[in-house]
Amino acid sequence: MVNSRLKLKYYIFSTFIIILTVFLLNIFSTVSADTPQDYNVPYNSYVYNFWEEPVPAPQAYVPDRIITGQELEIDSFSSPRDLHVNREKQQIYIADTGNNRIIIFDEKWQKVNIITQFNTEEGQDEFDDPRGIYTTSDGRIYVADRGNNRILIFSKEGEYLDKVGRPEADEFEFRDYRFLPSKVAVDQHGMMYVVADEIYEGMLEFDMDGYFTGFIGAPEVQVDFFQYIWRRFSPQERRERLSLFLPTEFSNLEIDERGLILTTVSGGAVDEEDYVRRLNPAGEDTLYRDGFTAPMGDYGTSLQDAGGEYIYQGSLFVDIIPRPNNAYSVLDQRRGRIFTYNRRGHLLYVFGFRGDQRGGFRTPRAVEAIGNKILVLDSRKENITIFEPTEYSQLIHQAEEYYTEGRFNRAVDKWEQVLDLNANYDLAYTGIGRGKLYQNNFAEAMKNFRLGQNRSEYSRAFEFYRHEVIRKNLSIVGYIFLFIFLISVIGFKYYSKFGEYYIQLKDKNRHIIFDLFQMKNYRIFQKLYYYIIDTMKSLIFGLKVIVHPFGGFWELKSENKANYLASTINLIILIATFIFMRQYTGFIFNTRNLEELNILVELASIAVPFFLWCTVNWALTTLMEGKGTFGEIYKTTAYAMLPFILINIPLTVVSNYLLLEEYMIYFLLFSLALVWSFVLLFCGTLTIHQYSLSKMFLVTVFILLGITIVIFLGLLFFNLLEQVYAFFLTIYRELTYRI
Repeated sequence: MVNSRLKLKYYIFSTFIIILTVFLLNIFSTVSADTPQDYNVPYNSYVYNFWEEPVPAPQAYVPDRIITGQELEIDSFSSPRDLHVNREKQQIYIADTGNNRIIIFDEKWQKVNIITQFNTEEGQDEFDDPRGIYTTSDGRIYVADRGNNRILIFSKEGEYLDKVGRPEADEFEFRDYRFLPSKVAVDQHGMMYVVADEIYEGMLEFDMDGYFTGFIGAPEVQVDFFQYIWRRFSPQERRERLSLFLPTEFSNLEIDERGLILTTVSGGAVDEEDYVRRLNPAGEDTLYRDGFTAPMGDYGTSLQDAGGEYIYQGSLFVDIIPRPNNAYSVLDQRRGRIFTYNRRGHLLYVFGFRGDQRGGFRTPRAVEAIGNKILVLDSRKENITIFEPTEYSQLIHQAEEYYTEGRFNRAVDKWEQVLDLNANYDLAYTGIGRGKLYQNNFAEAMKNFRLGQNRSEYSRAFEFYRHEVIRKNLSIVGYIFLFIFLISVIGFKYYSKFGEYYIQLKDKNRHIIFDLFQMKNYRIFQKLYYYIIDTMKSLIFGLKVIVHPFGGFWELKSENKANYLASTINLIILIATFIFMRQYTGFIFNTRNLEELNILVELASIAVPFFLWCTVNWALTTLMEGKGTFGEIYKTTAYAMLPFILINIPLTVVSNYLLLEEYMIYFLLFSLALVWSFVLLFCGTLTIHQYSLSKMFLVTVFILLGITIVIFLGLLFFNLLEQVYAFFLTIYRELTYRI
């Protein structure tokens, strides 16, 4: 009885210890978690790789706190439109547009001041639809008071100082225009830049006395060609109804630490590369765009419209802020995401989303940074979300800082830590490659640049590596050339003796083989032997065709100097050459994703156009008095591709030893192969059909048009098959569910 009680107590105590241990482990794992999957956030982070594919990444920022008017013990925000942080005073300014007030907080979110009414020369006044706010280092406050068509200037205590109204200049003399400022910024020299609605010439620039000095930075218009043609030939009434080709307006601006103007353009008639710009005082764009693509947010993605259809829509940038080391963050209102780029235009990280959960946005209007935290203002939710950086984003910024300062060893250490968190981060490999390059470790630098898909810097490292290898092995190369020279001299000296011996041996073996093939049981081998010899002669005949196309193709037609086996071998080698090029072209010139290389697709990409050309060529020329048969067309097309084979096989090997600056060599040789093959194809088709030159040009156009029609009908047919398959699949599912 005693033993059973002891056992029961032991079991109870053990169970308690196990439950307590599991509970404590769960608590500690929750507290100390710092891996991407441990952050309880409702959005995924990612970056884009070289092939414009989104790659998952650890969380860069996570929501820490949501600020509302009630929490700050003031009236609720009402459609706030702008947010600004004075980094010298560490104060936060909010344009509470719906309440027509400016609210000022310190870094701890303690209320400093609220500006609603103020005294001017004309008496007491107030805001009407304030859309933008900006402060200078001395504390002056600039407000874009859109409803009152003016820019208001206040002291750091919030006292009214001055205003800037509608510009009085020749540019506005004959224009029915209301001054509708929405954003404002001021540089260190007192020059004021204003983004105003319904202004397409650029930003308005004012001097320190408030006088209008002109426009700056107008985005270049990108006119769609078909839209232009449609307008050009439309009746006058329709032209008046069509939209004008006007540049898209700026959506926001900011002054960075060097006094340059960071601007955002919200899509429209402007090229995607100009969504973000960095303007100098002369209005010239100085933004670097060395990333895989220009800083334009999301690309290659679709959104679902009101009708349920998926349509392509790029990012809609509404705000931008400078970050440390000349980096910058851009707010995408359409998807509720913040994109951060470094000074060279490489995407560092992405975070945020549209939604009602914590950390999501409905209508984000402004983004700001205070310290290493990021603040996002949502005008529809009427709150401010504060995001805290994770270890991942902090490591990225530390690595960027060390590289900017020239501390490359420290930068390499940080980038290696980033790779521990995200092995798919191409920029980390580039950062390590740069460090290895400055350490003169060229082989390791090349390895990392290759992993980071950085072809320009890989070429730079390879240049040093190539010089180093040549310098170390120069004597060996000299000995090899000397050996080849001696062998050549000896070979020419004894060529005649070797030649006579070879001819005698060849005749002797030929008689032996011929006598053997005369035997009754070996007649089939005799035919095969002669067919192989004929095929080899046909393959060698191709060398004459590529040098003397008209004579060669005439002999191909009249004397049948090319058989089908040789032509088929040429086609097989052509396909193999194309696959070889896809796989083994030098890294600098090969921008394809080799992991997705499909042999069948590559084979079809050559075989299908080849047989389309032969088939359509035969079908059309039969109707146009062409003298060539399908077999002759097949042989001619196969032999015309020989220059592509003979040039591109060695060129593919050589491309692994060329630099990016030597691209012209690769391009010229590749172009020579293509042009030479197409010229041979043209000459061969002309010869076998016995056309005149003018008729051959016309037939070529018809053949290309016929190929286009066949491809279109083929796509239409497969689309129809897909719909029929979907129809019967739907019927099958309905019958299955109902039965």
